Amino acid sequence: MSENQRIEFGHLPVEERIKSFRDFTIPLNDDEVHAQSLRCLHCGTPFCSNNCPLHNRPVDWNRLVREGDWERAWACLSATNSFPEFTSRVCPAICEAGCTRYLLDDAAVGIRSIERAVIDRAWREGWVRPEPAAVRTGRRVAVVGSGPAGLACAQQLARAGHDVTVYEKSERPGGLLRFGIPGFKLKKDVVERRISQLEAEGVRFELSVVVGDRKFEAGVHNAAKRSVKAADLLGEYDAVVCCPDAALQYTLPPEELRRRAVTLRPGMQIAMEAVEQSLLACGYERAVQVDGSGQFSHRGGILDIFPPEAAQPARLEFWGAEIDTITFFDVETQRRTDAAEELVIAPAVEALTDDPAALAEKIRALAGSLRGKTSAKAKELLLAQAEKLASGLRLACLDKFFPLLYETPATLFDYARDGNLVFLSESAKCRERMRASQWQWGEEVKDYLEEGVLCRSLSKYQEDWPYLLSRFEPAGIYLDVFARGGYETPVRTQIAVTARQLSVWGGGTQLLCEDLTAMLHNKWACVVLA
Repeated sequence: MSENQRIEFGHLPVEERIKSFRDFTIPLNDDEVHAQSLRCLHCGTPFCSNNCPLHNRPVDWNRLVREGDWERAWACLSATNSFPEFTSRVCPAICEAGCTRYLLDDAAVGIRSIERAVIDRAWREGWVRPEPAAVRTGRRVAVVGSGPAGLACAQQLARAGHDVTVYEKSERPGGLLRFGIPGFKLKKDVVERRISQLEAEGVRFELSVVVGDRKFEAGVHNAAKRSVKAADLLGEYDAVVCCPDAALQYTLPPEELRRRAVTLRPGMQIAMEAVEQSLLACGYERAVQVDGSGQFSHRGGILDIFPPEAAQPARLEFWGAEIDTITFFDVETQRRTDAAEELVIAPAVEALTDDPAALAEKIRALAGSLRGKTSAKAKELLLAQAEKLASGLRLACLDKFFPLLYETPATLFDYARDGNLVFLSESAKCRERMRASQWQWGEEVKDYLEEGVLCRSLSKYQEDWPYLLSRFEPAGIYLDVFARGGYETPVRTQIAVTARQLSVWGGGTQLLCEDLTAMLHNKWACVVLA
């Protein structure tokens, strides 16, 4: 085997691949990985690292693999990459495009293959272990979405000592990793073991929960069994982390939420019938037995309520027209868990109306104004929905009529308190994310318009990038690795922080001493937090 030879992943024969959806790549063996590490030129300016969006340090881990120090190679790799087992399997390896070897002999160092070998060995040897925080901060953070970005964010926040809850609308965590990448590229047990590690570090997952209330007609897939309003997250948590398009989705205006919310306490004088009427007005559904969010049930002097923002339903026991006790209970066993001194009942849906007949009239007027080749389908559906409302029936897709219900629908920004800071991490990437999200939503809207589910005047469900900038400017902070020549909002103060991300030492003082010695020699200020 030549030192200058690039070695690619092997693959199972085609006749074997077609028998299953399992991973068909054959990783490099230790000798092949070592040979690849020898090809690294250890450039003074590592273009591979500069090309990597994560700023991984292939030069460093290549050197450690060449020396046979696999555990330190893993420590170096995991210092900049939360999930190397994912990137080493599905990353397009743009680091290799910057490899100097690529310029010399058109065959870059197999960086991705070395990365996979390092992380796979780390898992086999048991080096990848849960790292729960030694000290808790008492701060609570909500992360919306359990895709790769959400999981990485949750991991780092949990290790910093915060209590982290991840909200995921699907029935399993993982997002793109689980549902977007096929098994022959990324085995799902690879995702599962990382999820298990995060849970061991204290990360909680709330599954089948949608933040907001995006409901359409029957037939549109929605795995969510309950919803949580963005406003509730801001009230319950110290910080909320989400992608920009999630923050810009329309929701219930704050004044409407305050008007609809009902506070109940033990000893309060209130008729059970009055509570039930408030629940119906807030979008709750009557059920024989509560088994899901947004439901309530009545048995004798007992009223069970499952608020969307609660992890468990609440049981109210009445003594005449007085609330005797309020306790939470387990849905499966029906056993009481914790007593509550107060229960705040927030609306169960994002869209509410006090006058269904008036809304029905607005829908009829809208249907009468439609023109175009697809208007017939939309008219038929709108008139049928108006008839349901006028007859006293509820619509599951009432949020479709946001523009008719509220003059100015709200977003997450409308719930931010005065003085709250808004951080925009990597603003250019956020802008591209918004552009992609709006394009995708536009494509979905086209289908809904053709099917008559939507019409033009009801096709806007979120704000755009200029709106975000307008709400960001008063108390916004840009967090960019590289300062750009200009920003889209005025920058009053610019603070340059010179920093270098180092390896995770994991109790190994040798690596710590090497890094500190080099920095002290270059007259860096060093702070060690232990």
